[in-house]
Amino acid sequence: MVFLVPQKIILNIWLAIINPAAGSYTSLRRWEKVKKSLQQLQIPFVPFVVEEEGTTIQKVKEAIQKGFRHLMAVGGDGTLHEVVNAIYESGYPPEEFLVTMIPSGTGNDWARNYGLLHKNPQKLAQIIKNRKTVRQDIGIAEYHEGEKKKKRYFVNHAGIGYDALVVKKANRQKKHRLGNRFSYFFNILFLLNAFRGCSIRFSIDDEEFSSSMYTMNVGICRYIGGGMMMLPYAIPDDGLLEVTMIRKLNVWRIITNLFKIYNGNIVKVPETVITQGEKIDIHTDPVVWLEADGEMLGHSPFSFRILPKSLLMVIP
Repeated sequence: MVFLVPQKIILNIWLAIINPAAGSYTSLRRWEKVKKSLQQLQIPFVPFVVEEEGTTIQKVKEAIQKGFRHLMAVGGDGTLHEVVNAIYESGYPPEEFLVTMIPSGTGNDWARNYGLLHKNPQKLAQIIKNRKTVRQDIGIAEYHEGEKKKKRYFVNHAGIGYDALVVKKANRQKKHRLGNRFSYFFNILFLLNAFRGCSIRFSIDDEEFSSSMYTMNVGICRYIGGGMMMLPYAIPDDGLLEVTMIRKLNVWRIITNLFKIYNGNIVKVPETVITQGEKIDIHTDPVVWLEADGEMLGHSPFSFRILPKSLLMVIP
């Protein structure tokens, strides 16, 4: 791969990418509090408010071209997802970047994995000042839009089947300012009869399987959907994608096991399959949809890959 060379790298100045729609349009209020704490600790930053939906990746790529290498996502998992994709699409080596998050979204599952859900803005600012880091794995999801094959990077997880259906509904509610942390949970119940499952053929590191499938998550971190521990064995820097697949269930089985997804006990349900690997290829019948870090993408077939210890992240 040929990497670009910027005219000047801007070191030690954070670009704060602020998504005003995150957290049901509460992120700007949260940012104002965190901003004061950053200033008190003399942490240099340049704020950038994303005014137009769907432009974050391009705007961050333009900032990277100008030399910014310290990127702070002020929003939810979707905002962090877009910042990470801007890095990998920019043409510059990922090793040059330092990334963190001010969790201000509805789910904040990446931040939850690291214990970053501090309401106290001073604690968040101190975490950034301390610069404790982890070099985290990053996932690659390949999917289709019609006949066209596309690719996205993900930092937390990807979901197919019922999970993607629920995310699609929850995202629609967010646009109308109806979403909150519990939207995913309520939509699981609301959409119980909307998806009947599918047949799936998949290979993990070239070992092939076939099964019925109701929902599947492929992840780097443990949580999805605002605190649901669907990937309890995921380790963010072990070089492996964790997989939790639930075979086809009837409505009663879903309801009686629903709360097990919050404490990781979903792995004890007989219909649950747990595995891991470096590369995963998936075909389904019928076609199902994909979400990554809460962002709706395309449809099957899918391929997932891992970039081990690829991106430096600031954590508590």
